[in-house]
Amino acid sequence: LFDQLKGADLLVRLNPTEIVNLLLKSKRYADAAAIQLDLAESAIKNLDMETAISNMAQVIGGHLEKTETMNLKKRLVSLTLSASNLCIAMGKGFAEVLPLLKKIQIVSEDSGDRRSHSMVLLHLGRLYYLSNMHIESLKALSAGKEIVEELGDEDILSLSAEFAGLFYFMQGNFK
Repeated sequence: LFDQLKGADLLVRLNPTEIVNLLLKSKRYADAAAIQLDLAESAIKNLDMETAISNMAQVIGGHLEKTETMNLKKRLVSLTLSASNLCIAMGKGFAEVLPLLKKIQIVSEDSGDRRSHSMVLLHLGRLYYLSNMHIESLKALSAGKEIVEELGDEDILSLSAEFAGLFYFMQGNFK
């Protein structure tokens, strides 16, 4: 059905949610995820946390497992980190982003991309801290910091600096 609609140029009459639903019914999970990630990215740019989180949660909770596309998974990790930064900047959405980060932690670890995995752990640690989950925060920050130190390049050290500050602050070590 999706291919028929596409061939007849009728897709332009459908909204993105309807297109995603058609793709899911056609078992075209990677295509559906790509559209939802486009919607999430657009929502983040427009500071619309609710729409961004909704689309990412649908991808994570629904059909991410059914796609083997590593590019989509990497993009989802990147967008989740952007959403985490946005929720910090806006001062809201912590409770909504935290479950996404927990699930993305597994995706980033499975991908073998240690840089992304370290950043996910650090973001997770920050949100745990802001959610008064200090033991979990220290564990996540410590694990992320360890990977960053192993990688050791200037870029990752720069990206992780604020998280290292939080880690030391939580320990009462005001370096």
